[in-house]
Amino acid sequence: MIEFELKFKVEQFNIPPILEKMKEQKIVDLYYDTKDYLLLKKGCFFRLRNNQKVDFKMNGDIEHLYCTESSFNPEAIHSQNPSFCSLLNGLAIHPADSFDNLETFLKNEHFIELAKIQKERIQYRLDRDIIVSYDILENLGFFVEAEIHLNNDDKMQASTLKDTLINKLVQNKIISRKDTLIKVGYVELYLYKHNKSAYELGKFKL
Repeated sequence: MIEFELKFKVEQFNIPPILEKMKEQKIVDLYYDTKDYLLLKKGCFFRLRNNQKVDFKMNGDIEHLYCTESSFNPEAIHSQNPSFCSLLNGLAIHPADSFDNLETFLKNEHFIELAKIQKERIQYRLDRDIIVSYDILENLGFFVEAEIHLNNDDKMQASTLKDTLINKLVQNKIISRKDTLIKVGYVELYLYKHNKSAYELGKFKL
């Protein structure tokens, strides 16, 4: 799945009636990386969300507009899962020992916790294909995130889609022209504040 995403730093939320509410939730994301920050340097992210889902985000463009996302149930993290092992190989991670769960994998490969992102999220639908999330992040502030899922051909139109989506968000008063488009993810914002040396190693910068 290719995820196209725009993120804005806002002073306050404006929720117009055109939006259709989908869900409200509290989210705890734990991000992991190797001790030498292999994934961060590549612009890839390995995340455990609410202890219920494992996500890998990779192959992002330099503007941080889109990425490829692969997701796994935590119970599916073991050395006999060909999809998971193939993904690791693509990231130049080659486990020396077998593993039968996520905890063992992290321990065997000496992964560290890169960031812990806690947020309250209210999610809405705009039109048929745009998901708008209002996020309150602990110690980071208020953000609006707009997301569309694409196929491989659509990502070639990312620049045009960016302008179209911004205009739609402004026209529907979800954001204003004064709101700041953030060209990094929440991990980089966290690292910039809490671990500047790791932030400097990353592919994406403020």
